Order: sequence, then C-alpha cells, then structure tokens
Amino acid sequence: MFSKFNLNEGIRAGLWESAVLFTQKMFGKIHEVDAPKNIINATSIGAPSRQGQSEYIDIIIDLEQAPAARAFELGSGIHSDSGETYEIHPKNVSHLAFMWDKVDASTPPGRKFRGISNETGKAIFTYVDHPGVKSRPYIKPTMKDTKDEIVKIIGTQFTFSMKTHKVEIIE
Repeated sequence: MFSKFNLNEGIRAGLWESAVLFTQKMFGKIHEVDAPKNIINATSIGAPSRQGQSEYIDIIIDLEQAPAARAFELGSGIHSDSGETYEIHPKNVSHLAFMWDKVDASTPPGRKFRGISNETGKAIFTYVDHPGVKSRPYIKPTMKDTKDEIVKIIGTQFTFSMKTHKVEIIE
C-alpha cells in the first residue's frame, strides 16, 4: 500500500504567481533603467508546464516586437562580448544622410561614405558602423531582487497543496 499526492496544482499556482511578481518587478526595472518601453508590451507569461520531472513557466520577450530588449540587457556592439561595431543599412531609402563633422568635401568616397550633398551639406552613407549600447540590465537585477520572494511563494503554494489535497491510497 502507498499513498499518492497530486501536488502539481500547488506548484503550478506558485509558478504562475511568481511569474506575475517577476514581470511586474521587471517592468519597474525597465522604467528605472530607461530601457525601451515596448519591452513591456512584448513580454508574456506562458502556461505552467511539465517536462519530465520538472515544472516550469516561461516568461517570454518577443524580440520581433522589442528588438532592442537583448541589447539593453546584455549590451551590444563594442559594449558586448563581440566588442565590434555593427553595420546599420537604410531600410526604405538607398542612403543615410546626416551632418557629420568627421568628413568633408575632401574626404574620398568609398563603399560606405558616398560624399557630401550639395543641397544640404549632409554626409551621405550607404551604411554606418554603430558602436552599440552599454547594457542597462533589467532581467538579472529582477532575478536577484525577487529570488527570495519567489522561493517563498512556491514553498507556500506547495505546502498549501499538501495540506488541502486528498490522499489517494493505493493497495
């Protein structure tokens, strides 16, 4: 004879409550570090799930909706692990044009720099090398700030589940 507990409900309730807490705290951190606000709208919480013996819940940031989310968490360009600039090409026009004091009419044109506009005086480029952005983490600090509270939430829900679930005796 042995008894069987179904504790998944308590664990899943704890995971959901923890994910809601985490995202709320993360949204506050996004405001605090002045990261793009579209990260908030691009964030969703998945359903609690089970894989093997593990219960988990996904907190998802859709990088199509918030493409800068990763760069603000980890840094990009020269401020990232690669340490290199990255090219930015125009999307809806053939060239980029802006005032830039590093070039003038005597600067020879090349693959990137095309020349100076006679009409506007702006430098014309086929692409620019962007240095990237320094990281302004919002996920890792939220993990650190909520870790103890999340452990407490999941523990409380698990304990509640043990106290309130019926035990099935199998002979």
